[in-house]
Amino acid sequence: MVVAGSFNGWGATAAAGGWPLAYEPSLEAWVAKHEVADGTHSYKFVVDGATWLADPQNPTTEPDGFGGVNSVLEVACADAPPDAPAPSSPESFVEDFPVESRPEKFPFDNAAEAGLVTAVHAEQYFRAARRIADLASLDLEGLLGCAPVSSEEPCVATFVERFARRAFRRPLLADEADRLTALARSQTTAADGVRLALRVILQSPNFLYRSEVGAPIGGDGGAARLEPWEVASLLSYSYWGSMPDETLLDAIESGVQPA
Repeated sequence: MVVAGSFNGWGATAAAGGWPLAYEPSLEAWVAKHEVADGTHSYKFVVDGATWLADPQNPTTEPDGFGGVNSVLEVACADAPPDAPAPSSPESFVEDFPVESRPEKFPFDNAAEAGLVTAVHAEQYFRAARRIADLASLDLEGLLGCAPVSSEEPCVATFVERFARRAFRRPLLADEADRLTALARSQTTAADGVRLALRVILQSPNFLYRSEVGAPIGGDGGAARLEPWEVASLLSYSYWGSMPDETLLDAIESGVQPA
C-alpha cells in the first residue's frame, strides 16, 4: 500500500513515486513519515497499484473528477514560529506516545527486553522534545539567568551542562559536555543554540532510559555493583516517582554514597 497525492506526483506504486506505508501494530494503522510543504494537498491510498481509496480517518474531501473523492490535507506549520501556547498539563507532551508494553506481572513501568522503539516512538519523542525546547526558549533570560547576546556566552554552556546532568541523572563525561556545548555554540543566536541542545538532550537514550547496569566486580557470574548515581536514581524514582534533584546529584558528585 502507498499514499499517492499532489505532493508526490500521484505515483500509484513505490517505483512510480508513491510513498510506501508500513503497518504499525501499536496504532493498528498504516503509517508513513514524510515532510510536506505548507499548503493544501489532495491524496489517496493505493492498494496493489490499482485500487484507489480515500483516507477513512480524514473527513475533509473533494471530488476526484471520476465520481469519487480525494482526501484533503491542510498543512500550515512548517514555517510557524516557536511560540505555541503553553500546554494545559505536563501530560499533554506525551499524550500521543504509543502505549508502553511490559511483561505480565512485571512490577516496573518499563522493561528493556520487552521494549520496542518504532518509527512512531521516535517521531513522538522528536515532537515532544521540539515542543518543550521551543516553549522553554521563549523566556531565555529566565531560563539561563542572563541576557545572552550570542550562543558563545558562558551562561549558555553552563545551562546546557547543568540541564544535561539533571536529564541524564548523572555527572556528565567530559566529552559529553564538550559535544553539547559545541552543539549549542554552533548556532548563531543563543536561543537557537539552547533550543538545539535541549532537543538533542531530550531525545538522548541517556534521558529516555534509566540505566541500572552497574560496574563489573569480577568473577565468572557477571556480577556488577550499581554505580552511586544509579542507586540515587533508583531511590529517587522509588520514593518520589521522578528524577533526582540537584541536591542529590550534588551529593553524588561530592562522593556521598546513597544508602
